Amino acid sequence: MKNSLLIQKIKRAMKHAATASSVLTLTVVSLLLAAPGQAAANTHTKTKIRLVALSSAPGFNIWAAKELGFFEQEGLEVESLKFVPNGPAAVAAGYAGSWDAAYLGGPPAINAGAKFNLQVAGLLDVQQSNYKVFIRNDAPRENIAQYLTGKTALTITASNLHYFLDTCLKHHKVDPASVKKINLAPPNIVTAADSGQGEIISNWAPFTMQLENSGKYRVLCEDNKQIGLQTFDAYVIHPDFIKAKPQAAAAFIRAVYRVNALMNTDFERMLALSNKFFNEIGLKLTPEQIRYSFKVQTYPSLEESLTLMKTGQIKTALEQAATFLVGVGAMESVPPINFINTEFIEAAIRRGNK
Repeated sequence: MKNSLLIQKIKRAMKHAATASSVLTLTVVSLLLAAPGQAAANTHTKTKIRLVALSSAPGFNIWAAKELGFFEQEGLEVESLKFVPNGPAAVAAGYAGSWDAAYLGGPPAINAGAKFNLQVAGLLDVQQSNYKVFIRNDAPRENIAQYLTGKTALTITASNLHYFLDTCLKHHKVDPASVKKINLAPPNIVTAADSGQGEIISNWAPFTMQLENSGKYRVLCEDNKQIGLQTFDAYVIHPDFIKAKPQAAAAFIRAVYRVNALMNTDFERMLALSNKFFNEIGLKLTPEQIRYSFKVQTYPSLEESLTLMKTGQIKTALEQAATFLVGVGAMESVPPINFINTEFIEAAIRRGNK
C-alpha cells in the first residue's frame, strides 16, 4: 500500500514538472518571436537617455520616436526630451553634458564636433527647398547684382539659412560681405519684412509660405539644387554616451530611423500625429504650413544615409559649411571633419538583415 501511494506521488510530481517545463518553453519562444528590439526591452533593464531637439518641424522625428514607443521598444527609457530655440543653445547644453543624443543642423553640428567631438551618427533629412531668399516686388529686374550690393538682409546668422543666403548672393555675383545681415527669429523675419525692414529677406519653411502668399515679394533663390548647395539635419550622439553605453547609442539610431521610414511610407498618419507635437512645443501652424514643412526635404533610409556618409558627400558638405562659418567669423579655422560615425547605422542594417 505504501509503495502504491509513493508511486502516485512520484507520477504527480513528474506531471507537475512537465507542465512547468512547457510553460517555461512557451515563455522563451514568445520572447524570441517578439518584435525586433521588444525582446531586449522586456528582458533587460532599460537604459536612460536624455534627448534634445530644436523647437521646429525636424524636432518631430525624435518626439515621434518617443510618442510611438520606439525608444521603449528598443530598450531605452527617455529620461528627458527638451526643446531649445536654436542650434547654439543645443551645443552649449551638450558641451555642459546635459543631453546624450539630439538632432542638429550642419553649422551647430560642426561647432559641436570641433568643440567636444560630438558624433554625427545619422541623417534626419536631406534638405531641398527648406530655404528661400526674396526681394521686394519693386526691386529692379535688371542689374540685380548692382542693386543688391550694399543692401540689408534679414536672416538667422551663422545658420544653414545664412549659409543659403550667402550662397544665393554669390550665385547672383554679389559679395556676401557687402550685404548687412540682421539676425532675427523666423517668425520675426516675416513681421520685420512686412514693416518695411530689409531689401533682402531670407527665411525657412514654413515661414517662406507667408512671404510668398503675401504678394509683396519675389523669389531670388528657392532650392539647394539651383545654387549648388547641400544641407541636412543630423542625428548626433554625445561621445561620453557612446563610450559608456554603445548599445544604447545604437538603439537610439534604430528608433529614430523607424520614424524616418514612416515619413516615407505612412506620411498622412505622421501628419495627423504632428498636430500634437506642434501644440506641445507651442508653434502655431496651419495644416497647410505643417504639410509644407515636412515636404521640403527627404528622409533618408539607413542604407541611403550610409551611402551619403561613406562616399564622402556629408564630409564635403560639412567642410564647405565650415568654410562658410570661418568666413562669417563664427569659427577661427576649418576643423578636421573626423566626427562622422557610421558604426551604428551599419549595426542597424546588419540587425535588420538577419
